[in-house]
Amino acid sequence: MTPSPEEQRARAAELRAALREAIRDRDRALAARVRRRLRAVETAAGEGSDRSDAGRRPPARDQVRRALVLLGAPAAPKLLSTVHRAFFDEPIVPSRIASLRRDEERSFAARGAARAPYVCAALTHDRFAPVRGLLALSDWPLERRILGPLGPRVDHLTHVRNLALRVRDIRAAGGTESPAAADLLRRFALTVPGSHRTDDGPDPAPDPDLLARAAEAEARLHAAVDDRHRHTAAARARAQLPLDRQLFGAAPLQVIRPVTDLS
Repeated sequence: MTPSPEEQRARAAELRAALREAIRDRDRALAARVRRRLRAVETAAGEGSDRSDAGRRPPARDQVRRALVLLGAPAAPKLLSTVHRAFFDEPIVPSRIASLRRDEERSFAARGAARAPYVCAALTHDRFAPVRGLLALSDWPLERRILGPLGPRVDHLTHVRNLALRVRDIRAAGGTESPAAADLLRRFALTVPGSHRTDDGPDPAPDPDLLARAAEAEARLHAAVDDRHRHTAAARARAQLPLDRQLFGAAPLQVIRPVTDLS
């Protein structure tokens, strides 16, 4: 007999409590098993459960904002969902992110800054067009939301540093990061030179302090050039664009055909 939605929600709540206890006890093996069971329960619930849980799930904009604050730089939906799952025990449903920026743009047009900060767009440094798939926060300085040639790498290093410092803080407080957070830290450590203790290969459990320092060291190498691109572009954007376009990107250029081509 298929469990009712109420039974599925109750079972999921039990598993979430067990997961929190396993994380608190630093039992990674148990946490991994409980997380798999929780994922199976949530999958079995399907779309109907997703709709019935919508009332108690935080709004997508709040989840995205929380992940962006932790990352500290523009990020793609997949990374936002992964980070939210790793550090806040719940992934962000991709379908809830897909239309978020357009919804935020409509809300800004209707209500202005009253609902700030908004989830807005990262912008290209040349045409100030929204960067496809990258979300940012409206209360970040424009320089932080504009991507020059070095922007993607510098922003990645910002992500790595901030997540490493969060893991360090969790451990310093006597806790243990989730298995998903530990996996994310390992994957990020592979992308930053100097983040491993030895030259024999990647550490199975990277040192978050070492990883944060390595990310900061590389970011300093790019800082002068990257800052120049960002500040120059931001000054042009402020001079050329109204506030809404500074947040959500300039309208795409339209190609105008010569008169002789018109029928």
